[in-house]
Amino acid sequence: MKKVWKGAAAAIAALSLGATGFIGATSAYAVEGDNPGVVETTPATYSITIKNADEGHTFNAYQIFQGKLSENGATLSDVQWGNGVTEAGQTAAYEYFGLTGDNQTAAKVAEELAKATTDSDKAKGFAALFKTADNLNTVAGTANTRNEQGNYVINGLTAGYYLVKDTGIADGNNHANTVFIMKVVGNAQANVKSSKPTVSKEVKDEAADKDGASTDNDGWGDSADHEIGETFQFKLTASLPADSYRNDYATYKLVFNDTMSKGITYKGIQSVKVNTTTVNAFAEGTNPNGYKVAGVTDGDKGEKSWTLTIDDIKKILTDKTAINGEITVEVIYNAQLNGDAVSMDATGSIAQNNVVDLDYSNNPYGDGYGTTEEDKVYVATLKVNVNKVDGATQDALSGVKFTLHKNTSDSAAVKVVATADGYRLATEADEADEATTTTTELVTNAQGKLNLSGLDTGTYYLVETEPLDGYNQLAGPVKIEVTAEHTNDKVTSLNTANKPVVIENNKGSQLPETGGMGTTMLYVAGGAIVLIAGIGMAVALRRRQA
Repeated sequence: MKKVWKGAAAAIAALSLGATGFIGATSAYAVEGDNPGVVETTPATYSITIKNADEGHTFNAYQIFQGKLSENGATLSDVQWGNGVTEAGQTAAYEYFGLTGDNQTAAKVAEELAKATTDSDKAKGFAALFKTADNLNTVAGTANTRNEQGNYVINGLTAGYYLVKDTGIADGNNHANTVFIMKVVGNAQANVKSSKPTVSKEVKDEAADKDGASTDNDGWGDSADHEIGETFQFKLTASLPADSYRNDYATYKLVFNDTMSKGITYKGIQSVKVNTTTVNAFAEGTNPNGYKVAGVTDGDKGEKSWTLTIDDIKKILTDKTAINGEITVEVIYNAQLNGDAVSMDATGSIAQNNVVDLDYSNNPYGDGYGTTEEDKVYVATLKVNVNKVDGATQDALSGVKFTLHKNTSDSAAVKVVATADGYRLATEADEADEATTTTTELVTNAQGKLNLSGLDTGTYYLVETEPLDGYNQLAGPVKIEVTAEHTNDKVTSLNTANKPVVIENNKGSQLPETGGMGTTMLYVAGGAIVLIAGIGMAVALRRRQA
């Protein structure tokens, strides 16, 4: 788009020469008519080739000025209004340049536009007059499909100055709308802006346990693993390319649209930055340039959506250099895995995902927004299956009681909530909910199983608090190392149901039965004690006699 406006400025300079009296011959070619000896002149026609535009556009050309083309084809003289401008449009142009009385002519408007060679904003403002259909009249030519070279071509244009308006971009299309003015005194070309804003999403993990594909040393990546109840961060990054098109907009709006799975709870914004400028939340009357967050809404499948809006990024970045350059908007917010979080299935697929896309202003001369492609990240929570068995027979042992501890065996017991197939870690919401029972006691089920879900990578300990009757209590805590390797939407290595932790318990020693070998041993032991006592008495008597 920058190239378009540079071309427009040069074109307007050429227009100035024609408007101030440089008279040239109108381009024409001879056509032999029905009357011999009579030569008719038909104006030559030209084309505008629009390059670097995506599919889905419709470009209309409106003739703003017409006149006589010089013999060398460089300038127009005897400048008049073209048939693309209505009387209302002419009046708007006069008012825009402050022209009154005899100065209300197309030539005078052209002179004022010529001064815009040093003020491209003035030329853009003139183009903005024609954002309304009331100021435009006949369409001189249209292009709505790309040719084999990937270009849009508007044909059949006579010499003049044309406003080219993009009318085919619907709201929500991820293109940028375009309006520009250019000189047509031959076949002309225009390169429009092709780059579009993008948005990316990352989730933070511990640096030592980050996404296997991530090179970020701070733990940001496309996947992470966390405990149920643990708070962690997401990062949204909008990138606005380094094009001057943002200067075409009176305001430039951005809207982040974020959708979380049922197992994730939004916990509030941590920070918002535009380039290096920190942005605070909007406060009526005190902070008109801030961001606004719309509340979380529930979807059909329990997913939750919310938005963050910056109404005008140009109010935040008043430095024109910063506006022209690439703009990065970074949003970091807190989230938490809740009680609906689901551990991955047997294939390692991660159930908790989070999606974002970005709406952005895409029509500098009217209402309309484009939408980027979405970006998705994943949050895993892990599961460990424990089997409690008889050490000799490997039979399942049900009813054995444990407590769960993290990092060290003497840390406080972890609170859990019973589930259909075991236990999951409790959350703050569980504690506050009177209908939910939390406990620190874990009991093996009828199959001797103790399934633990909602875990993070790390070290956990199971401490046996009450063995089965007839079994020895474990000598110490059972250490469980929970591991995971995750990339994108898959966990590829972890403690799964296929690799359960097996804990063996052994029965205690059997007590002797009455009248059996045990009794004989008691008699032998008793006789030995009597014999030893008799020997001791004999020795003592001898010493006295001596």
